[in-house]
Amino acid sequence: MLLSSVLLTGATEVSPILADDEMRMIRILLAFAVLTGAGGGLSVARAADQELKAEDAIAQVLADYGTAWNNGDGQAIAELFTTDADDAVIGSVARGRSQIEKRYTQLLNETFRGTQISLDMSALRFLTPAVAMVDGSFQLNGVSGSGDAKVKRLVLAVIVKDNDQWRITSLWSAATTPTDSTR
Repeated sequence: MLLSSVLLTGATEVSPILADDEMRMIRILLAFAVLTGAGGGLSVARAADQELKAEDAIAQVLADYGTAWNNGDGQAIAELFTTDADDAVIGSVARGRSQIEKRYTQLLNETFRGTQISLDMSALRFLTPAVAMVDGSFQLNGVSGSGDAKVKRLVLAVIVKDNDQWRITSLWSAATTPTDSTR
């Protein structure tokens, strides 16, 4: 009679051979449960480590955006976007990487030629392990015709993991004050 039968039926006699086999099975299952529980703890630690690595990678995307802007490199900025991305940082909306590249190349060669951007990420929220939302701001220095030569804007970005690389899929900005321009 199996040990589980003893527990369920209240039987008092147990065959020593079957009880030993069942005890061995219980030990194996208990060891498996303990290992699985420890593995689950490792999974949580691994997920936290991956999230930290993702935060660093996303911060690097923003830093690369700033570097590309400051170098006047519209192509390098466009490479930070997914192929089907939307960008509405200043003024009109560009859809798709090729339009984004054309738009930034034009902006950086004309209206914002020689400007320097500084970005600030104030919040990062993971919507899924492969989708993050960034809340922040940027300041453009050296903007001609803006009075104090600065433009400040709020920014909202959705950044996704695209083929093991974090890329911007949507980038929008808004004026920080009602008098700020929307160029």
